Amino acid sequence: MRLGRREALRAGVLTTALLGGCVGADPEQSGGRRTTDGQLATDTPSEGSPVGSPRGTPVGTESPGAPTATETPEPNTGLAERTERVQSEFVWLATEYEDAIDQFQSAMTQIRELANDLQSESEVSLGEAQRLRSQVETQVDTAEDALAPHFGVHNLIRRQTRSFTGTVVRFARRGDDDRVREELSRLVDYVDGFTTDLFAAESLSRQPINNILVRYARNGSYDPDAPLLFQLRDADTGFDAFAFETAPEAPTPYTLSRPAVSTADQREIFRVFAPLRVQRSRTRQLIVSFTEGNPDSDSVFGSSSPSVGSNRTVYVQAYESAEAARRAALVAAGRTGTDEFATRPTPVGDSQWDRVYYAFDGDVLYVYLTRAGRFLFATGATRVAWEERVDWGTVHERTWLGGS
Repeated sequence: MRLGRREALRAGVLTTALLGGCVGADPEQSGGRRTTDGQLATDTPSEGSPVGSPRGTPVGTESPGAPTATETPEPNTGLAERTERVQSEFVWLATEYEDAIDQFQSAMTQIRELANDLQSESEVSLGEAQRLRSQVETQVDTAEDALAPHFGVHNLIRRQTRSFTGTVVRFARRGDDDRVREELSRLVDYVDGFTTDLFAAESLSRQPINNILVRYARNGSYDPDAPLLFQLRDADTGFDAFAFETAPEAPTPYTLSRPAVSTADQREIFRVFAPLRVQRSRTRQLIVSFTEGNPDSDSVFGSSSPSVGSNRTVYVQAYESAEAARRAALVAAGRTGTDEFATRPTPVGDSQWDRVYYAFDGDVLYVYLTRAGRFLFATGATRVAWEERVDWGTVHERTWLGGS
């Protein structure tokens, strides 16, 4: 199917599920000028056009008892909350992870040195043992400040170090110096492993991601018959990483032989979703691609270098506020087309997505678009029309897009 540029870029009609109420157009994105993204900004809908009204509702009319624009509830509130968690956690991995690991290793090193110093004393008094217990607890607090809630290893460390220091205090009270030194030696051996880069790489990994983000990114519990692979990129820092589902007691061995989302991938995703990219008041861009695996296959996810395709890639734009996101949604809507086959939103779990289309490389792309809070989402970009797809969105529903 081919579509003229004028028709493809005409002002579209956007559902209230996307806008959550009527808002004004972004004046800096209109008038045919190119935006700072290098995109051609099209004319915004003229005064009196039905943007922001439910599809099929005549302009200037209201159904009896219909809520006013100010009473329109925010769309997809659950999706907004889940996306805040996903983005926040990935940004932490991109920007704060290294400092957190340094802080954690420093705390573990300090515990080791405290125990070594006490061992060097000619005799360990009860007061010294009690002081050690307090100092170790403080260092574990420091480790918790660094890692919680991103990683949970500090909980195990707290339980074990309390056991060691409690034993030291108990035998110091009895004057059993040999037993005190034996337990101090065990404490040193225990925490020493946590000070190494090898431990951080294997148990506190961000490549692949091995923390709470895996739980945030999926919908429901781990499915051993169809594990998910997530490939993510923070476009603002250039950090990319992948994460895959595993059973806690039996990790799936898997490595990627390519960047999770490369710079070339990002460039192509930006090109595919160009009409929907709105820079004004945007604070972050996140790219998330996902693949459903088969544990019975030689390669669980089909390849050690799975591609990043626009059908199962979600492009997320974050804005300063929900109001800014509504304005961005209006601008994006003005660059797309809609017709009678796009009158009903497409559900993905507990969220509703609008159908839009636009010209791309001499053809037409059919895309799903929605807004949730301060986020604007686009996914499912293919040349296959929405109404001709079979079981589209079943994998999307297994991610945070579908629920928690």
